[in-house]
Order: sequence, then structure tokens, then C-alpha cells
Amino acid sequence: MKKLLTFGLLLIVFRIQPAHAQYEDIALNFSKTYSGGTARFLSMAGAQTALGADLSCLTSNPAGLAFYTKSDISFSPSLRFSGSDNSFLDNRMIGTKQNFNIANAAFVFGTPDLGENFGWQNFAFSLGFNRINNFHNRIKFSGYNKNSSITDFFEEEANGTYYEDLNFNADNLYLYPNMAFYTYAIDTVSEVDAKPGTFGYSYLGAASGGKISQSSTVEYEGGQDEWAFGFASNYNKKFYIGASLGLVSARYRESSAFVEEDDSSKIADFKKFTLNETRDINGTGTNFRMGVIFRPVDWLRFGGSIQTPTFFTLNEKSDRSMKTELDNQQVEISKGQAYDFDLTTPYKYSIGLAVVMSTHALLTFDYEGIDYREANLGADKLDIDFIKNNNNITNVYTQGNNIRAGGEIRYGQYRFRAGYGLSSDPYSYKTGVNIDRGSSSITGGFGIKQEGFYFDIAVINTKYKSKYAPYSLLNDSQPVTTSSYNINTFVFTFGATF
Repeated sequence: MKKLLTFGLLLIVFRIQPAHAQYEDIALNFSKTYSGGTARFLSMAGAQTALGADLSCLTSNPAGLAFYTKSDISFSPSLRFSGSDNSFLDNRMIGTKQNFNIANAAFVFGTPDLGENFGWQNFAFSLGFNRINNFHNRIKFSGYNKNSSITDFFEEEANGTYYEDLNFNADNLYLYPNMAFYTYAIDTVSEVDAKPGTFGYSYLGAASGGKISQSSTVEYEGGQDEWAFGFASNYNKKFYIGASLGLVSARYRESSAFVEEDDSSKIADFKKFTLNETRDINGTGTNFRMGVIFRPVDWLRFGGSIQTPTFFTLNEKSDRSMKTELDNQQVEISKGQAYDFDLTTPYKYSIGLAVVMSTHALLTFDYEGIDYREANLGADKLDIDFIKNNNNITNVYTQGNNIRAGGEIRYGQYRFRAGYGLSSDPYSYKTGVNIDRGSSSITGGFGIKQEGFYFDIAVINTKYKSKYAPYSLLNDSQPVTTSSYNINTFVFTFGATF
């Protein structure tokens, strides 16, 4: 049946809130940062808390800057190759994405030791840039769905809403059921078929029940970069203390294209449906970190650091277009919206142990803890309510435990390095997921250090899994994509000391 069209004054009987289902993911993604840095640091899996003497200390443990007694400057470009193996409705597809970025650029000014007559031996000041998060990924999937359609999702979202509110409420036109009703992806159930008292409140999807081909590409871009200023000093070469102030810039972009098509012409008055969405989130945040390193003997070091929450002010701009192709017509609509909101990430803390075997080798171990349940969303505008999202963050996420270990062997001017990192699953909710969403990294590297100059290469292989649903249904029968990621990152550091 054709969509019912009426004119007149609108009576809002049901208000659908803005779609906040993915804000919990934003809170998690912006909280899962890593201490970006030099190739030396990254080739040992980022285990830096107790080691020191690296420009990466700015965003890990700034106390390590106090090991510098002269100046150091470095620049580290990086190449990232991301691949995803995606399983959807018994089909497999591969998604790939490449990215070039600057992993680190930093400078430290260290003073010479003041001598045995002084308790505080030296001071170091540092300014640096680090890439602390990278969102670049792509997933692709397709398959034949015998059981459901995205129009079933629109149907469920619309049920209980009077059709006039879907058709003429311009303020809510961005919402899925409103757009779906406008483009004939859903329509009211006829008066004959409707249950008593539900005519005008019940809907049916154009491809309800499935038996349709589905395909999608979802692309993620952006990252988080931190400018940090740090200060450190040491007392009698036994106790090292430092602090740094960070300014974080964040850019996150998610774009998706979802298509349903009746390839076999089994669905009456329906050919194809297309949903395109883009989501851009940009903003800045600030944080502060402090750290200490204790060196009771020359070969042994203990370290610890704590980082405050990063207090973000963010802006989101989203665009959505929907197009339905029927047998005799096609209807398309586009709409955008923008929001300002705040995000506070959790505290992070780390402890570490390093064993430095003279000038020949070293081993370093780190533990980092972060409680993802402490992330918090907020907004000044009264029409944006994050209470449900913050409750979901508390209920869905859990304590994160990150373990890193690395080592270095020195032979003359040459350096050989390796490491391993393991991050726990940040989700407490396991029912129906059947995968561990933690990650693991195997790292390695090589370096050359000469008088006044050094060059390092790092290779990092990271693997993890995730699940993605293009839509959700009340009975949890929606199709789900399981993605296995394999990411290879190459970092090159050029540095000079003077």
C-alpha cells in the first residue's frame, strides 16, 4: 500500500531519542590509547615504565627524562597496514587499509650532572609529539540473509509511533524510522490487517523477513595525537621523578555503505535499499601524568606512573542518506546533524621493572591498569541525555589489564630488540559473543647508534577480533560480522644527540 499522507498540526505522542548506541564505543576507543613513541620504544612492545632514557617517556613515564644529561632530538615516521578477515552469513571477505603518520617527534634538553656535592644531580626539559591512537581500519562483508532485513529494524523502531509524527516531524527526520517511512522502506500496516487500535501505529518493512542479499563496507579513519611538555630530575642517581602536561587532539571518522538487494525478484514491489552514513568526531583534551623511577643499584630499576583522565571537548557531525528503489519509483533523502559533547577517559597507572646488564643487554617489564567503566559522557545541551550511555559503560566494560615485556641486545654500535604485549578484553559482557576481544602484539627492531647520531627500525604485528552488527533486532536475530584483524606497523626513527 502507498504511504498515508495527511496534513495538519502535529501532535507529538512519542519522542525517539537521538541514536546514541555507539557513544559507548567512542568512549572505549578514545580511552584505549597507547604510549606512542620512538622505534626503540615500540620495538620493545612499549615497556618503558622503569627503563627511561627515551623520548617516548613523555607519554609513558616522564621520570625517565631525568636520565638525559645532554640534548636529544628525534623524528619517527610510520607506515601502518591493516587487514581484516570478515565472516558474515557463511561468507568471507578481506578488507585492507594503509596509513602514513608521524609516530613521534620530540626534543629534550638535559643538563650535565651537577656533581657529588649536589643531591639533585640534573634537570631535563622536553617537548614532544606522539601518535597515541590510530583508528584506520576497514571491514567488508556480504551474504544472503534468509531471516531478516534492515527494514525489520526500521519497522521495530517505528512501531508505536503515529505515522504523522514520522512523516512531518522535521526535527526528527534524521532518525532511522522517519527516514525509512519517507523513503518507503517501511509503511503502515493496512487498516484491514492491523490489530484493533493499532492502525497508524504498526508498520511493515519493504523487505521484511529477509531472503535478500546484503553487503557493506565500513571504514574507520583518524587518530589521537598528543603534544606534551615534560620536566624531570634525579636525586643522587637513585630516585628519578618527572611530570608532563599533555594536549590531545582527536579525529575520528566512520563511514559506511549498507546495501540490500532483491537479486532474484522474490519480494513484491522492492528492488534495492541503500543506507550511507558518515560520522566525524573532532576535538581536544588535556591530561597530566607523573612518574618515578627508583634505581637501588646500577643494574636494577623500578618504575611507576599515573595519568589523569583526559578531559575532552568534542564535536560530532553526522550525515545520513537513505534510498529505496521500488518497482516503479525510487525515493531518496539525506539529512545531517551536529552535537557538542564531553568525554572524560579513565585514569591510567603503570608499574614496571627493568634489568640493565651493563652495556650488553637489558630486559624491561610493564603492567598497565585502566578501568574502562570510569569513562563518562556529558553534554551541556538539555536535549542530549547520556545517562543510558553512562550506565551501559558501567555495565558493559570492565577493568583493563595490559602486560608488556621487551629486551635489547647490544653488539658494538648495533642494537637488536624484541617484545610482546597483551591487552585484556575490555568487555565484561560475554554472552553470545564467543570471542576474546583483547589484543596481542609481537614486536621487533634493529638500531644503529653512533657518536651524535642513531637510527632505529621497529616492526609491530598486532592481532585482535571484534564483532559488528549492521542493525539490531528485538529477538537478537540480526546478522553479525566477525572480524579478525592483522595489523603491521613499521616505524623509523632518526635521531641526534648533542
